Amino acid sequence: MLNACCVSESCLESLAVAVEECLAADSFVDAMTVLPSVVSPLDGAQLVQMVVKSHKQAIVLCDTIITTQGFINKCAAPFEEIMDEKARKDMKMNSSMFADLSDKRSLMGATGDESQSRKEERKKKAAATSKSGGGTQGREVRSKAVKNKFKGRGGANKDSDDEDTPPVAATSKTLVFLRLPEIVEVIEKLPQLKDCSSVMYEEIAARLERPLRNKYQEIAKSLFMESSAITPGGVNKRKQQAELEEKVNALYSNIKLFEKSVKLIADDEDLQTNLAKYLLKTLCSELFNATLTSLAADHMVTIPDGAFDTLEGRAKIISNLPDSIKDVTGKVHTSLNGKSLEAFDEALLTLLSPKHIGILLKKSDKKRDRQIQFNHRMTLIEQLKSENADGTGDAATVFHQCVVVLFGVVTQSMLHCSGRMIPQIVKYMQPHLSADNYDLIFTCQDLIIQQVKGNIPADDERLLDTLDKVKQLAFTLKKSESFATA
Repeated sequence: MLNACCVSESCLESLAVAVEECLAADSFVDAMTVLPSVVSPLDGAQLVQMVVKSHKQAIVLCDTIITTQGFINKCAAPFEEIMDEKARKDMKMNSSMFADLSDKRSLMGATGDESQSRKEERKKKAAATSKSGGGTQGREVRSKAVKNKFKGRGGANKDSDDEDTPPVAATSKTLVFLRLPEIVEVIEKLPQLKDCSSVMYEEIAARLERPLRNKYQEIAKSLFMESSAITPGGVNKRKQQAELEEKVNALYSNIKLFEKSVKLIADDEDLQTNLAKYLLKTLCSELFNATLTSLAADHMVTIPDGAFDTLEGRAKIISNLPDSIKDVTGKVHTSLNGKSLEAFDEALLTLLSPKHIGILLKKSDKKRDRQIQFNHRMTLIEQLKSENADGTGDAATVFHQCVVVLFGVVTQSMLHCSGRMIPQIVKYMQPHLSADNYDLIFTCQDLIIQQVKGNIPADDERLLDTLDKVKQLAFTLKKSESFATA
């Protein structure tokens, strides 16, 4: 006997069979489609409660719809791709939200705050209840509960004194995945929920909201750890910082040594300017790119593939950095497009200062500089010897390396230049070489130009012979043999 009608045992058995099939298949069934049409929704809800008593895994939605947690979990599948995409977007657009991800409390958000408040409130209530008087006959006295303005409105056993307590707002650092209406929009498009009621969409969304938020927070934390390379002990971060400092110091030492050769060529302003520009576009840019990569990782700024290939790509990365570092970084970027090594040096030192990145540059050391120059020369000579041994190597490239080695001998400095500057370098070295040595180098240069233009073949006997003599000169020329006509 129900509120509006009577049903037989067979109706109840039919509903029980439908529920069992639904639970076994991780699906859902609406009891109103199984029961006779005369059964009202209120009576249907009563019958559902009678049937599901023996099925602990059953979940009731909208009073008459029976389903399982497995089915609800299936409804969460489409959100996985959305989570990854949203986490990466949030890291880029709202980097400050991820700054304290390593702090467990920030991931708990408002839920953790409310839980803590409830614990504190229970302690206060326990302390407020005491017995006055002596012995076991003491009279129980309940003191008035103290209002806690941070306590939420929820709770079945609230005191009347707490009825006007305002709700707790979520903290600004709470990571939110999707709001309830947004979850509903996704669920409505699922084929397994086609033609369901809006109330059912909302109830499934309500059950998914917290699990989705927790999973999103874990994905966001994982991406944050991956992008910033932070382990719980911070070992990887320290290691990366040490590697960056080592690379920056190595590049900076080389740049300063190459800069000496640029300043040395003071009587050829055009060549000096070209050398400075080339140094800025190569080694100086490499140093800045390494620094910018580290900054981008620290501030959760995504670096697209090939971003460093263009000035616009690098400028876009800088534009996404916080204002506190953007201006300083932009000045280094601007100096790379100029022709002044002094301007780059000034902007770089500001960027590397403790106020910003905090990389300590090693002081200039003559002994270390001599070792760097020696290693640079020996590396070039080894390359020339290997090319000589196997007979490989482009003639223009080999000649380029020979000129750089010879320049280092006659000037006692390191040279960093492009192939287009070689004729100017050869001309600059003329006063520092004997007439025979200069004629040999100039002849080889002329033959290579003819070979590049296609006037003579790459295996021209005169070209190969002259180039071999220039290589031998690069191997054997001593400082005492240079400056013959200086």
